Amino acid sequence: MSGSDDVMQVWLDVGLDGSVTLPAACLAAAQLEPGGRVMVRVVDGVVQILSHMTLAMEIQRMIEKGIDPGPVLKDLPGVDGLIVERRLEFLREKPEFGAQHHAAE
Repeated sequence: MSGSDDVMQVWLDVGLDGSVTLPAACLAAAQLEPGGRVMVRVVDGVVQILSHMTLAMEIQRMIEKGIDPGPVLKDLPGVDGLIVERRLEFLREKPEFGAQHHAAE
Protein backbone atom coordinates (compact mmCIF):
# COMPACT_ATOMS: atom_id res chain seq x y z
CA MET A 1 0.00 0.00 0.00
CA SER A 2 1.19 3.50 -0.71
CA GLY A 3 -0.26 6.98 -0.44
CA SER A 4 -0.46 10.20 1.51
CA ASP A 5 -3.09 11.43 3.97
CA ASP A 6 -5.51 12.15 1.12
CA VAL A 7 -4.72 9.32 -1.30
CA MET A 8 -4.42 5.62 -0.69
CA GLN A 9 -3.33 3.36 -3.51
CA VAL A 10 -3.24 -0.42 -3.45
CA TRP A 11 -3.28 -3.05 -6.18
CA LEU A 12 -6.03 -5.65 -5.73
CA ASP A 13 -6.83 -8.84 -7.56
CA VAL A 14 -10.23 -9.11 -9.21
CA GLY A 15 -11.77 -12.51 -8.54
CA LEU A 16 -13.09 -14.67 -11.35
CA ASP A 17 -16.58 -13.69 -10.22
CA GLY A 18 -15.65 -9.98 -10.45
CA SER A 19 -15.33 -9.52 -6.70
CA VAL A 20 -12.70 -7.34 -5.04
CA THR A 21 -11.85 -7.51 -1.34
CA LEU A 22 -10.84 -4.20 0.18
CA PRO A 23 -8.08 -4.36 2.81
CA ALA A 24 -8.95 -3.26 6.36
CA ALA A 25 -6.84 -0.09 5.95
CA CYS A 26 -8.91 0.95 2.92
CA LEU A 27 -12.16 0.26 4.76
CA ALA A 28 -11.00 2.30 7.74
CA ALA A 29 -9.77 5.21 5.60
CA ALA A 30 -13.10 5.34 3.76
CA GLN A 31 -15.08 4.87 6.99
CA LEU A 32 -16.75 1.74 5.63
CA GLU A 33 -17.97 -1.12 7.80
CA PRO A 34 -17.53 -4.78 6.82
CA GLY A 35 -20.95 -6.12 5.90
CA GLY A 36 -22.22 -2.59 5.20
CA ARG A 37 -23.71 -1.23 2.00
CA VAL A 38 -21.98 1.13 -0.44
CA MET A 39 -22.79 2.85 -3.71
CA VAL A 40 -20.50 2.09 -6.62
CA ARG A 41 -20.42 4.43 -9.59
CA VAL A 42 -18.14 4.85 -12.55
CA VAL A 43 -17.19 8.38 -13.62
CA ASP A 44 -15.01 8.72 -16.72
CA GLY A 45 -13.73 5.18 -16.25
CA VAL A 46 -12.92 5.65 -12.55
CA VAL A 47 -14.72 3.36 -10.10
CA GLN A 48 -15.87 5.18 -6.98
CA ILE A 49 -17.13 3.44 -3.84
CA LEU A 50 -19.19 5.73 -1.61
CA SER A 51 -20.54 5.24 1.90
CA HIS A 52 -23.88 6.72 2.90
CA MET A 53 -22.02 9.43 4.85
CA THR A 54 -19.80 10.31 1.88
CA LEU A 55 -22.85 10.58 -0.36
CA ALA A 56 -24.61 12.75 2.23
CA MET A 57 -21.56 15.05 2.38
CA GLU A 58 -21.57 15.28 -1.43
CA ILE A 59 -25.26 16.21 -1.41
CA GLN A 60 -24.61 18.79 1.33
CA ARG A 61 -21.91 20.39 -0.87
CA MET A 62 -24.37 20.44 -3.80
CA ILE A 63 -26.96 22.22 -1.64
CA GLU A 64 -24.38 24.77 -0.44
CA LYS A 65 -23.43 25.50 -4.07
CA GLY A 66 -27.08 25.92 -5.08
CA ILE A 67 -27.19 22.68 -7.08
CA ASP A 68 -30.40 20.67 -6.86
CA PRO A 69 -29.58 17.25 -5.36
CA GLY A 70 -32.99 15.89 -6.40
CA PRO A 71 -31.68 13.78 -9.29
CA VAL A 72 -29.08 12.12 -7.04
CA LEU A 73 -31.62 11.42 -4.31
CA LYS A 74 -34.22 10.09 -6.74
CA ASP A 75 -31.77 7.54 -8.13
CA LEU A 76 -31.22 6.02 -4.67
CA PRO A 77 -33.23 2.94 -3.70
CA GLY A 78 -35.76 3.67 -0.93
CA VAL A 79 -33.77 2.43 2.07
CA ASP A 80 -30.51 3.98 0.86
CA GLY A 81 -32.25 7.28 0.18
CA LEU A 82 -33.65 7.26 3.70
CA ILE A 83 -30.22 6.50 5.20
CA VAL A 84 -28.61 9.30 3.19
CA GLU A 85 -31.33 11.74 4.27
CA ARG A 86 -30.73 10.80 7.93
CA ARG A 87 -26.98 11.28 7.50
CA LEU A 88 -27.67 14.64 5.86
CA GLU A 89 -29.74 15.66 8.89
CA PHE A 90 -26.85 14.56 11.13
CA LEU A 91 -24.41 16.70 9.12
CA ARG A 92 -26.68 19.74 9.34
CA GLU A 93 -26.93 19.39 13.12
CA LYS A 94 -23.20 18.82 13.59
CA PRO A 95 -21.63 22.28 14.13
CA GLU A 96 -18.04 21.18 13.48
CA PHE A 97 -18.97 19.87 10.02
CA GLY A 98 -19.69 23.36 8.77
CA ALA A 99 -16.36 24.68 10.06
CA GLN A 100 -14.35 21.74 8.62
CA HIS A 101 -16.16 21.88 5.32
CA HIS A 102 -15.68 25.59 4.79
CA ALA A 103 -12.03 25.42 5.82
CA ALA A 104 -11.38 22.74 3.18
CA GLU A 105 -12.77 24.83 0.32
